[in-house]
Amino acid sequence: MPVLVDGEFWGVICADVLISSLEEALLPALGAIPNATIVNAGGRVVLSTDPDLETGDRTELDPDGATAGVRAVSKRYPFAVAAG
Repeated sequence: MPVLVDGEFWGVICADVLISSLEEALLPALGAIPNATIVNAGGRVVLSTDPDLETGDRTELDPDGATAGVRAVSKRYPFAVAAG
């Protein structure tokens, strides 16, 4: 995320999160959605309830929301949620 101070760009802040932590936090909620997939800005699977997709797989899902099937796109973070 960009860091702005009084409208001036000062730098970038980020967090390194283990996928296992995301799975623990998000899979219970995603489990109710068949074939739900969280895709990062590079179009790679972050996590998915689709048995055909594994973490790191490339997808044709567009995290900017241009592809059919994308249900939610974060305006704050570089992720999208898609369901098949």
